[in-house]
Amino acid sequence: MKTVLVNSQLQKKALLIQSLCNLLDGKILIVNSEKSRQIEYALGVEDYCIYDTLDVLSNVVDYKKSMVKITEDKYIIPSTIKPEKYSATVENYEDLLDKLSEFEIVIFTEDIGIEFDEEIMCGDEEKSHAKKLYQITDSSSKRKSDYKYIGKLEFTKEYEKKINLYSEEVDAKLTEIIDNYKQDKEAKIGFFDRIFKR
Repeated sequence: MKTVLVNSQLQKKALLIQSLCNLLDGKILIVNSEKSRQIEYALGVEDYCIYDTLDVLSNVVDYKKSMVKITEDKYIIPSTIKPEKYSATVENYEDLLDKLSEFEIVIFTEDIGIEFDEEIMCGDEEKSHAKKLYQITDSSSKRKSDYKYIGKLEFTKEYEKKINLYSEEVDAKLTEIIDNYKQDKEAKIGFFDRIFKR
């Protein structure tokens, strides 16, 4: 099992995780520790979330019951929308990792205090506690030499080309995801307002 940290601004993180799910092979689990459901929305599973990461870490429910299927062999443990209900520790995450041997890759959305095998970062920060760090710079960089793309977890050139393509389309996709997220959220709030006459 390989542990990977995706470290970026939330909107870019959502797009990057969506891209990784499309590009990587094998059984993958995303453990979402954000306090937002934007990643779930980008993956199209927001409405299927019942339990969340804190429910798993606090042993309210087994991780298998909390998982939401994204595609074949791709799953996510959703983020919590009530972060105050439990304060997770490094030991909680380590206990969870001990149970996840069925997965080839476990992707985390926040630095939870453990040493990761790999970190994928949007930006120019060089420091990392991961064994390997891969960086993606914004596709609007003026000089091609400024680009740093992920190498794949198996380091193939084909993956590098695919990530390059995703990077070039990042701004348009981000705008679309954020606009859809806002519209959908407003529609749901309006729906519940009408039901409960708030």
